Amino acid sequence: MGGGIALANSPYERYLSLPEATVAPLPRKVALTLKLDGCATCRVKLVQAVKGRAAVWSTTWKKAKKGRVTVRLPRSRTAGLTVQVKAPWEGRPVKTTQVVVAYARKATGATVSAAAATKQKSGSPCFAGTSRSKLTWVVGVRRAKVAARSGLTLGSRAWLVTTREDIPPVLTTPRGVAATRGATKCG
Repeated sequence: MGGGIALANSPYERYLSLPEATVAPLPRKVALTLKLDGCATCRVKLVQAVKGRAAVWSTTWKKAKKGRVTVRLPRSRTAGLTVQVKAPWEGRPVKTTQVVVAYARKATGATVSAAAATKQKSGSPCFAGTSRSKLTWVVGVRRAKVAARSGLTLGSRAWLVTTREDIPPVLTTPRGVAATRGATKCG
């Protein structure tokens, strides 16, 4: 609302309230809680690799306790964030499993069951980012056959049970599995 307002001797002046305009600053840190459905002791690592930037940011591997991990990270690291997962049952896969933020043709906020995740052929592990100070993601984690140096081995499929806003690239996800040898460049 802008401009001047003259209400002298107006019968309505006691009903008009003009609060001061305040804008809350964006939080500097985000507490991201991962609830790992299907893996009580998985290890997770957060990675941000953005196209056009040489530097890759990452956390160390964090071990879940009773299927939960909370990581505080700079808000600026959430755009282009990927989450890598290692499960205790894994053999020696060629690539590290990534959490799929959204499968192709699934709207933001859609629920993805374990059976539906298995049938997905493409999806993105790249999160679009947030301005919130707290996020909780339920991550489905299940055993899956994945590529190894000598054929197939036991690995993992990991996905957000409720899809989030993602950014490219959209990767091929055989049997719903997204994986990387290092870091996926997002953006």
